[in-house]
Amino acid sequence: MPLPLPARKNLKEHEQFLADAHTKIKNVLGLEWTIEFDFEAILAAVSDPKWVGGDLGDLFYKRVAVFIGENIERLSNKDSSIKESLIANNTNKKVVVSIVAKVPNSSYWQYVFENGSLSVYGCPSLANMDTVKYLDFEIPSGSIYSMKALLNIKSVKPKYDEAFATLKKVTSADWTLDQASVDEFYGVAKEKYDTIIGDLVAEVLLAVAFNVETRGKEEMVLEAFNEATSNHTIVFRYVKESPSYWIWSFDNGSLVLTYRAITNLSDNKYHDFEKLLWTTDRKACENRGGHWKVQEFEIAMNMF
Repeated sequence: MPLPLPARKNLKEHEQFLADAHTKIKNVLGLEWTIEFDFEAILAAVSDPKWVGGDLGDLFYKRVAVFIGENIERLSNKDSSIKESLIANNTNKKVVVSIVAKVPNSSYWQYVFENGSLSVYGCPSLANMDTVKYLDFEIPSGSIYSMKALLNIKSVKPKYDEAFATLKKVTSADWTLDQASVDEFYGVAKEKYDTIIGDLVAEVLLAVAFNVETRGKEEMVLEAFNEATSNHTIVFRYVKESPSYWIWSFDNGSLVLTYRAITNLSDNKYHDFEKLLWTTDRKACENRGGHWKVQEFEIAMNMF
């Protein structure tokens, strides 16, 4: 059914705003997206179709479309990875605006990627329309890490670099993180700490670096530590039933940090790993394959 004449006239009068929103998105993303409205469906869904019908262009072109353009620009300018993910997730290059009886998550407005398009849902009252221009929303990252987690990791990279620089200064070797174990760490932490995962890993690395630097001032301790960590790799290992929040061990030339929960990270700053390096009876601390394990460590501790 065609829209009433006043509605069509109002849309015509405001169509430049829609064009401007399209241009803004093209300028920031480098490709064209279209913002689409099913105005018959919108009028059927809003609380006051008479009011909305007489002001469609002002409400949806001048406001909603413009706000969408501003939000895409805001998000894209935050970080190149957000821009790339916006493009990758909107394969249809469309933003579809709809009014629904109940917006998910008890919001007035919400952005959702679905079926290769970006959907924007609004409430029947059209309340809080201004929020459309600054709403954050879930942008699939294409990895096991959320976009927020990736951005946090990126933001704390200088802390990672600081920790590894300290370790290199002390041990004269370049150190790395075992990525698979970091992925597992994220899996354990993400429910509560998704947006600060990088901060958590950085805190552990800085604590380890501080500990090694402090205890490594003793030449014999440093020599033994270097012998035990010939791979110069830090590995996280999750053991839910571990006797302590954090336990250090040496396995296959790597420094293994066993944890049972994402807490007490600062324990790594003061963990007495020297006891692991005592060699008065090293065989008591080794398994048949020659690798040190937590169980043998606990046995060894009772020997001294």
